[in-house]
Amino acid sequence: MASAGGHLAVARVLLESGADPDIPARDSYAPLTIAALRGHADVVGLLMEYKACLDIQLCCGSTALGIINTCENGMVDTAEMLLQGGASVNLLDNEGWSPLMIAVINGRDDITRLLLEHKADVNVKGPGQTTALRAAAELGYVEVVRALIYSKASLNDPSEDGETPLFIAAKKGHHEIVQLLVNQGADLNRQSHTGATALLMAAMFNHQESLRILLDAEANVDLRDYCGWTALSMAYFSG
Repeated sequence: MASAGGHLAVARVLLESGADPDIPARDSYAPLTIAALRGHADVVGLLMEYKACLDIQLCCGSTALGIINTCENGMVDTAEMLLQGGASVNLLDNEGWSPLMIAVINGRDDITRLLLEHKADVNVKGPGQTTALRAAAELGYVEVVRALIYSKASLNDPSEDGETPLFIAAKKGHHEIVQLLVNQGADLNRQSHTGATALLMAAMFNHQESLRILLDAEANVDLRDYCGWTALSMAYFSG
């Protein structure tokens, strides 16, 4: 309760009296985890002084570092404190998500950069063999994509269905991301497991700006998917 409420003085008295900093509450949240989630950086620091386990996991496998990345904003100081203290930057939860992947899918470009500075694996794959770059490209997070590219994320790693970051950005119509990936040399003509390309996806969903970018970059207009569709025939069919 002291950790959840941010009651630093109470937490200090309890720890000085021999309280175990790692005993979880009934909801499986350890004191460090709940203090981090509530943004009580001073309590987090105190628990670290008393050697709380930084990588203690919830029943779902999430750590304090992973769970604060789900917050919409803030928590950067707490994340920095955990990383400086030695929290694992690449520990996966039970579903296979790393702290970096969690930060990315929540659009946290600030924590994404922080994790990358602390040597997070930029190309780690999560569920469905998706990478952080592909996830950011799908969700349209331009600044996150910039940070990942700057940290040498692989441009062409496909998900389990063969979709690369460029493919999914073109499919979703995120033309700024399409332009970024094209500028960095992403494979324009990489085909998915259905034979489709980024150009065909842009044509299918009538994303005209993405289509223009890919055509200006000289993407192959004649490639067919495995049903025989080209970008031109798909554009005609899609209106």
